[in-house]
Amino acid sequence: MAALTKTRATTLGKFIALVLRHQPDIIGATLDPNGWLDTAVLLANTQQSISIAELEEVVRLDGKGRYAFNDDKTQIRAVQGHSVTVDAGERLLERHELPIELYHGTAAANIKSIMKDGLKPGSRQFVHLTADKETARTVGKRHSKAEEPIILTVLAHRATHNGFPFFMSENGVYLSKHVPAVYIDPV
Repeated sequence: MAALTKTRATTLGKFIALVLRHQPDIIGATLDPNGWLDTAVLLANTQQSISIAELEEVVRLDGKGRYAFNDDKTQIRAVQGHSVTVDAGERLLERHELPIELYHGTAAANIKSIMKDGLKPGSRQFVHLTADKETARTVGKRHSKAEEPIILTVLAHRATHNGFPFFMSENGVYLSKHVPAVYIDPV
């Protein structure tokens, strides 16, 4: 089989994200409570005509590690970023495991609301954060097309100490149900 073209990989990746994170019903499927979907169901119920080799390549090449197979590749899931309710296996981080600060990239237009209400997950289950400013900048650019994104510093240790825990997904994304504004520094 020839390698996937960049266009085909992008198209398939977006489709897989849509099904595994947001709308499994578009292919008539339901995710299990942990977000898993039978690989055969995904392959058989798409108009994309995806082969198992192509699916494996999309998962392998995804730079953010957004997808995972089970050991025998009979099931697949998104590891975070769901708008549908799943228990994606996030693990609660203890203070000693958590960086002192985390970062979140956003558009300048969102700052007033964030500094009033804090960071909220919106249509997803969790707010996504990173330990790396450059990653926050890259993510923030998606929300801030015309201008440089704002990088917010989240005082993670202080928030955790005061009852606002953080989780980590399998691919190293830090997650929180809500980060109150008092723990955010708009650097």
